[in-house]
Amino acid sequence: MKFSLAGVLSSLPLAIDDEGPSSLMQAKRTKIVIKTKGKVCDKNTLMEDVHIDFPRDTDPMQIDGDQTIEDSPVLDLFFSSAHAKRDVEVMRSCIFSHMSEVLSNRRIEHNKKVLTIYNRKILTIQDYLVRASQRLVTNLKVVKDEKSKKVNHLENKISSLKKSCEASEARVKEQEKKIDNLRSTLACTHHNAVETYKASS
Repeated sequence: MKFSLAGVLSSLPLAIDDEGPSSLMQAKRTKIVIKTKGKVCDKNTLMEDVHIDFPRDTDPMQIDGDQTIEDSPVLDLFFSSAHAKRDVEVMRSCIFSHMSEVLSNRRIEHNKKVLTIYNRKILTIQDYLVRASQRLVTNLKVVKDEKSKKVNHLENKISSLKKSCEASEARVKEQEKKIDNLRSTLACTHHNAVETYKASS
């Protein structure tokens, strides 16, 4: 990720210093470039050490003839308080925007992981509920069948007991009839015996 100082300075409302507009022209001619070492910055890499590259056709210690790098108005522009503050603000805004984007991406990934975990838990709970309902239905069927069998068995017992009670009642009635017959026969024999005794006497 390359930043052209001339482009940044031209985009910002710069004030003309004591040396006049020639310093701005010299800054554009020297084309001081601020770039990162190594790979270009993307969403997953932070900015590394910033250094200054001069054009290949110029001597790093010599700019515009007899003018040394310490006397260059470009460095006066770059290291002046107003421009340095603006450049620092630009760099800070870039870095903080990148950091906020990285943090938001991490939060999104964390939220996605949490959602996947909760979805898995919900699916497991749903499976458990389905299996529990199936087991409950089967248990209810078994209990219903057992109860129906017991009810049928008890009904059969009750019907058999009723039949036995009816048979015993019929036997009791027969016994009562027999007892009545015996009583009548005994009464007749007693009366006949008395009559025969009276007749013989």
